[in-house]
This record gives sequence, structure tokens and C-alpha cells, in this order.
Amino acid sequence: MTGPAAPRRSATSQLEDRIAELEQRLLELEGRGPSMEVTRTYFREMFPPEAGRHFRTAAREQLLGLRVLVDHWIKRVDPETRSSPRETIPIE
Repeated sequence: MTGPAAPRRSATSQLEDRIAELEQRLLELEGRGPSMEVTRTYFREMFPPEAGRHFRTAAREQLLGLRVLVDHWIKRVDPETRSSPRETIPIE
């Protein structure tokens, strides 16, 4: 024979627990929770400050490259910025 069954928690109680868990995870992802601080500490210990500067510079360059691509495609799509159509010049 088994012992008494554990009382079942209501669906509302389970939902409230789940919401609290998700809110805690969101705080961690936003950088305000304990796990992000551990990650930052680990990164600082593993990489010298100069490496961080290089990574930030590389990220900036990638964003600038994306800006050039976006500008290029905007010019191709926007009729006001397109160059005039080709002109055929007859050769005599």
C-alpha cells in the first residue's frame, strides 16, 4: 500500500509558478540576473581588454557593411533614386 497522495496544485497555481520562472529567465537574458554577471566575469577573465576592443570594432565594421548593402538595395528599389534608363544611341 502506498502513502497518501500529494494534493494536486490548481492550474492557476501552476500557471503562476510558470510565469514567475519565465520572468526570472527574462531578467537573466536582459542582463539583470545572476547568470549574465557570471558570463561577464568569465569573459573578462578569459579575454584581455584589447581583444574586447577588436571584437567591438569588428562588430561595428559588420554593421557598417550591412548599412552599405541596405543603402544599395534602397537605391535599386526606390524609383526616385534610380538612374535614368539606358539610352540607345544609333551609330552611323
